[in-house]
Amino acid sequence: MAYSWFQNAPMVVGRGALEHLARVSARRVAVIADLRAVQASGALQRAGGYLRQAGSDWTLVHDARREPHLRDVEQSIGELRAYAPDALLAVGGGSALDAAKALWYFYELPEATWEQAFQPFAIPPLGARARLIAVPTTSGTGSETTCVAVLVDDRDRKRLMMSRELVPSLAVLDPDLADSMPCPVAAASGMDALTHALEAAVCRASSSMVVATAVEAATSLSQWLPYSIEADPASPLRAQARELVHYAASRAGMAINNSSAGLAHAMDQAGPRLGLPHGLACALALPATVEFLGPQPAFSRVALALGGSGSDAELWKHLLGMLRQLGRKLGLPGGYRQCGISEQRYAALLPELIQEALASGSTRLAPLVPDAACFERMFWRAFHGESL
Repeated sequence: MAYSWFQNAPMVVGRGALEHLARVSARRVAVIADLRAVQASGALQRAGGYLRQAGSDWTLVHDARREPHLRDVEQSIGELRAYAPDALLAVGGGSALDAAKALWYFYELPEATWEQAFQPFAIPPLGARARLIAVPTTSGTGSETTCVAVLVDDRDRKRLMMSRELVPSLAVLDPDLADSMPCPVAAASGMDALTHALEAAVCRASSSMVVATAVEAATSLSQWLPYSIEADPASPLRAQARELVHYAASRAGMAINNSSAGLAHAMDQAGPRLGLPHGLACALALPATVEFLGPQPAFSRVALALGGSGSDAELWKHLLGMLRQLGRKLGLPGGYRQCGISEQRYAALLPELIQEALASGSTRLAPLVPDAACFERMFWRAFHGESL
């Protein structure tokens, strides 16, 4: 097939964009949010005020306090169905948005099962009963524009729902909501977005549109992430950085939505197993995977935009150096060992992590497919935080 599909959610973009909720036509709105985070930032109070202006009744049906577990979703389905909304509003980070996608699925399809949910691209059309409006308050997952929901099962394994039907009906990108994001959250979520961008840029399924979007997002994230953490919180530079990172993270989400994630995401099962945030797991794996892949045309384009020069090999080394330096600037640990994970515990998990990485669809679409030995070296690189 000589052509490709490029899909993303309709968007309202800009500072103050949350006000668009005052023009949303809905009788009842079910809210899914990380209550602690959105109350601290004022996002929920503001969103609720705009919904009241629109004449909408609203209620919180799910508090997304952690990466969404299957049982968390199951516990909220009954309340959602009893409330019978005609819109779902997800406010928060990727956990809130992904939980909302799963709840939307079960609300629209009352007889559906988890087994059906996890069949790739087999979900029937959604939206007959309600729309899904996504309002990200972190700048990382890109879930507001993707066809994926990431959940965790009772064995702490990552499970994926994948369907174009899961792309939200509307995304509201308001950087005002990212200004109050704690720096550790901004750092980890930003590295998740940078991982999306670099992986989509080299994915074998990427079209020229995806590559262009991904390269630009990776460049912008690399340039502005340090300022979003280091700049004076009261300065215009900090506000500008938070805004540009917020937009770039969503573009990175568009890129993976129309291609695939890559090797760092194939390795991210270590995160839920070890109780670490997804974005941090990606940050720890990313240098190892870029090192394994070697020079790539898209890597060269990013490195050139960041001031590198020379051959593809020299540009690849420039990008690797930038990634290591960026992690230090953001105050992130260099490896799992620095997160307090013991070598014995990590080694015990490793055989299962390697098998899951080998089976991942993200692995199959990487420009260079690792074998078990290669994955083992990358996992140890992610543990020690140094080249092997």
